[in-house]
Amino acid sequence: MQNRKPSQLGGMSSAAAFNRGNSTYAEGVTTTTNGVGTADGGESKVYSNENCLTRCVAWGLEAVEEGFGSFGKFTARYPWTVILVSSLICGLCSIGFLRFETESRPEELWVLQGTEALTDEDYVSSVWNNRVRFNLYYATARGGVSITSPAAIQRLYDLHQRVLVINVSASSNTDEFPGKWDYERACLRTGDTCATTTVLDLFDYDEAVIASLTEEEIIRRINNDSFYVLESGREFSKDDIIGFDGDGNIRAYRGVYVLDEHAVERDGERTDVVGEPWEAEGIDIFRGDNSPLETFPQFASSWSEEFGRAIEQDSNSLTIAFIIIIV
Repeated sequence: MQNRKPSQLGGMSSAAAFNRGNSTYAEGVTTTTNGVGTADGGESKVYSNENCLTRCVAWGLEAVEEGFGSFGKFTARYPWTVILVSSLICGLCSIGFLRFETESRPEELWVLQGTEALTDEDYVSSVWNNRVRFNLYYATARGGVSITSPAAIQRLYDLHQRVLVINVSASSNTDEFPGKWDYERACLRTGDTCATTTVLDLFDYDEAVIASLTEEEIIRRINNDSFYVLESGREFSKDDIIGFDGDGNIRAYRGVYVLDEHAVERDGERTDVVGEPWEAEGIDIFRGDNSPLETFPQFASSWSEEFGRAIEQDSNSLTIAFIIIIV
């Protein structure tokens, strides 16, 4: 057979890579395929180029195309076989859901098991109860009322009294946590007093003093550091309870009620059987109409409530998606 140049055999150069029939063209190279007869009447493909990497890519693409093509033909010929085998594989891969358990403990979710950090955490928890529940609220004035007015302080005192009379039973494990739990019983104590810090500390929670307040007296106490002492004798900062705007004007109050933990661990979840029902009632108090104040609770269970609602919605969507994929 007469020798010819690659271009005479059907090869050609191109700036972009593409396929046409039995020929493969790649950028910057010349690739030639020549149909050679085989015993079964088909063609064998002979690639000739200067770049072995390009040749490998071409062979790989051809193998993928032929593989998908063959699978498509098989599926069209035996559709029920493919459906049954696919369903069986999905079912086998889903067996693990029979042992599915939820896990909400952060030290189990986010910390590598067996690390020294977890060992230290177990020791600290056994010696000191470092799992406490901080329940904060924020209060701003509305309706044209000044945040430093006697009406604002008196309203906070009323809310404080409502918090103190919250009285709940443990949601479970009542043998371990029997009876009713009010704030005095459930709180974290510093000495003989509960770890509570609010603007009412400036007035010693004295109902008579609060009832006779003037705005001048309120401002005087806010600006006098000698009043920033808790009943336990611990001093605290103005920034702990007062919020200022950029010009230094008083705009909001903050308070915190701290509960000791009364937790039960079961099935990968840690539940505070006293704190959570107590906080649910506290949230209702601060979410209500508290004119002339607008109050915003940020309790320990507020985060878990919001995250739990979001996770539940995502889980439902994920379940529906799996069902659609399997079907």
